[in-house]
Amino acid sequence: MEFSPDLVADLASLTAALGRPDADLQTVIEQLANQMLAAVPSFAGLSVAVSTGEDRFTASAVVRPGSVEPVWASLRLTLGDAGEPGVATSIVVYAHAAGALVDLAADLCWALGLKSEVLSFDDGSPQEMPEPGSSGLDDLSQVHRGIGILLDQGLEPGEADDELTRLSQVAGTSRLAAAQDLVRRVATRHDPPAA
Repeated sequence: MEFSPDLVADLASLTAALGRPDADLQTVIEQLANQMLAAVPSFAGLSVAVSTGEDRFTASAVVRPGSVEPVWASLRLTLGDAGEPGVATSIVVYAHAAGALVDLAADLCWALGLKSEVLSFDDGSPQEMPEPGSSGLDDLSQVHRGIGILLDQGLEPGEADDELTRLSQVAGTSRLAAAQDLVRRVATRHDPPAA
């Protein structure tokens, strides 16, 4: 499994932000990929997305980057409120052989006691493998900076998150745009006067 330097840096930043010395997101993704490769010989790669409302971070790892072999199957596993209310995690596994993920899906349902609704297939037509790397970390960082500004104004964490949502709704924009506006306003207040 190859990880792009940007993905390694993003996973290291997220691991540090967790504040748990026993957590290493790159190792978790590597172990998951190795287990998938052992279970599905035509395994091509995986993508992990974590969403909190409209805020989303995605990390994708590919077994053989640049491979011209087409991807014929994918399996999406969606876990709502995975350990934290309001957080949804989805894992998409890709394979080069059509039908290669059917047994894996059945095994996951049985072993984890999952309902079939949390799994969805895309099988039988060629697909694009996501580019290895990550997306959404910069946007997520901006949202958290906006929440930090609201915390600094005396709000509790849940209140700050709700206030950012309210500000975005009032302005008719996204939470990201509302957070960027807050950051911009605070930066403008602290800019030194022009000479």
